[in-house]
Amino acid sequence: MKILILSLKGLGDTLMMIPLLRAINRALPAARLTVLVPDSACEDALRNCPFVRAVKVGFRHPRPALLPETLKLLFFLRREKFDASITTFPSNKLWYNLLARWTGAPRRITHSYAHAPLATLAALQNLRIPAEPHKHEVEHNMDLLAGLALDPEAPRDLAPWLTAEDEAFAEAFIRENGLGGARLAGLHPAVNPAQIYKAWAPSVLKTLAALADWLCADRGLKVIVFCGPDEKEAAAAVLANAAQRPALCAGASVTQAAALIKRCSLFVNTDSGLGHLAAAVGVPSVTVFGPSNPAMTAPYGRRNAVVGPKLPCAPCYDYPYASTRMRLKCGGRECLHDIDLARLKAAAASLTGETANA
Repeated sequence: MKILILSLKGLGDTLMMIPLLRAINRALPAARLTVLVPDSACEDALRNCPFVRAVKVGFRHPRPALLPETLKLLFFLRREKFDASITTFPSNKLWYNLLARWTGAPRRITHSYAHAPLATLAALQNLRIPAEPHKHEVEHNMDLLAGLALDPEAPRDLAPWLTAEDEAFAEAFIRENGLGGARLAGLHPAVNPAQIYKAWAPSVLKTLAALADWLCADRGLKVIVFCGPDEKEAAAAVLANAAQRPALCAGASVTQAAALIKRCSLFVNTDSGLGHLAAAVGVPSVTVFGPSNPAMTAPYGRRNAVVGPKLPCAPCYDYPYASTRMRLKCGGRECLHDIDLARLKAAAASLTGETANA
């Protein structure tokens, strides 16, 4: 049986479908799983999985400039002759439904949404599982197992696949940065003006720098700041404003970062994919939310805390339940202007078994 999993979304979404992949493999070990991912980060997350073929598409949505790449993708999907396709959550888009139908797979599984079923041609998918609002993304993805007549209550195992080389990278980083024997905390200032729910104001970076100083001076933790290729400026701002000189981990692969995060006692992030990676390797995390809905996309598990804005309008990010695209209901984005440092300290202290001091 050949199964296609459509997941042309971000790193966090990729990580939150790992329990689905594991459940399919346990129940159908002979099935061949192909996962469509948009970029190298998502490909890295699945690279070491022994039962998945990850295919990097290189984009999330088609555009005229991407016509050659789009045609190549369409040719690949039709040639493979999949027996089933699964479009993971969130999936309320015309593009996803068209791709699933184009595969020619007789069984096409996704979620059903009350919003815009005609505009998205939802009927092109023939097995639709109701998407209940405010349910966590991991649970939404596990619900899709019913489309394969499998048990949606299968174990939720998010653990990534790490190699000996990943572990060696983490050990070398700790040794080379003089962190041996220290309790570690990871910090990921994910600021991206191109993403409406991560366009944090510059003042937020000063708050994160203050938190790094507090973790070091008050809690005895050595801080490692993580950053990807598009986050160098944000990481540099945190380092420049921090008096305690955190270490910097830049340019690591997803699995290398996972191996290093696994050695931390705490991980703090601004609604990023690495927050989900921390949860996947069992590290307590504090996630700062802006307009996004933590009930749907907070790192999965009980050892994770959320610091959200105390605003009556939050959360207001309404995809996929009330929109077919990323959209906020306000223009001011007040929830992205500030982070409450006192609440952030309290959340961090609660996960490390301590009481926060001012």
